Amino acid sequence: MKRISLGAMALGLGMMMMASCGSKGVKSVQAEAESQAAETATELLSFDSILVDTATTIVSGKDTLRGTVHIQLMLAKGPGADAVNDSILQSGIFMPEYMPQDTKGMTAAQQVHTYVKDFLAGYLADVNGMKKQGVELFPTFSYSYELTSQVDQNQQDSLANYLVSGYVYMGGAHGSSISVARNFDIHTGKQLDKQGLLRPEGEKPVTDMVYQGIVKSLGSEAANLKDMLFFGEKPYLTGNFLVQPDTITFIYQTDEIAPHACGEFRIPLSKKSLQQYLK
Repeated sequence: MKRISLGAMALGLGMMMMASCGSKGVKSVQAEAESQAAETATELLSFDSILVDTATTIVSGKDTLRGTVHIQLMLAKGPGADAVNDSILQSGIFMPEYMPQDTKGMTAAQQVHTYVKDFLAGYLADVNGMKKQGVELFPTFSYSYELTSQVDQNQQDSLANYLVSGYVYMGGAHGSSISVARNFDIHTGKQLDKQGLLRPEGEKPVTDMVYQGIVKSLGSEAANLKDMLFFGEKPYLTGNFLVQPDTITFIYQTDEIAPHACGEFRIPLSKKSLQQYLK
């Protein structure tokens, strides 16, 4: 029988232990990498809300003029968040003259706060300019800017339905209402537009269906107002829509296609009725 020295045995055991530890280390690293990859792959678009609530006042004789801003805005995080937030901020809910021109290094929330600051500064400049010119100021020179937003998850279509509603008053007989809708892919953040929603041959028949829905919504006033729709121009299909599990709702904002008194039009069409035109 061959003799094995204690030194050789110790060396062999040590090498076995090192091999075992090395194998476990490699497996551990691989498992961690796979876990991180899976987590990244399953990360979905989500939203956090920011709130800006502020005002500035100017006393003019017995009257107090006020510029007020109330903004509750959902901002995206996760896949494609930057593009989503850019789409929201550039969707027409803000006046471009008060938006920051150089946004490099700015978060979406910082852009909103800068907008509010510049909007109120612009209001003060306008009113103080009128005071210097001797214009008599009335409470109707008060400004207000209100926005609220909501996000609904449409799991059936893997979409986040984003809707901003608001009201802006900057003097005059009445203000302007805001209703802006967007649909974002919850996996990529990509926005679904008309071209992505409908087949090329589908826009014309869907426009006709929406137009009939608008006429129907006018009720007894349809005969009087029908010729005023789209202000005498050819009807068009809005890109302002929400894709919900069973319906697609097309939204025309107040003053967009009819006199102010007609208000906003929201025309829901069932997906079943649109099936042959959808991509």
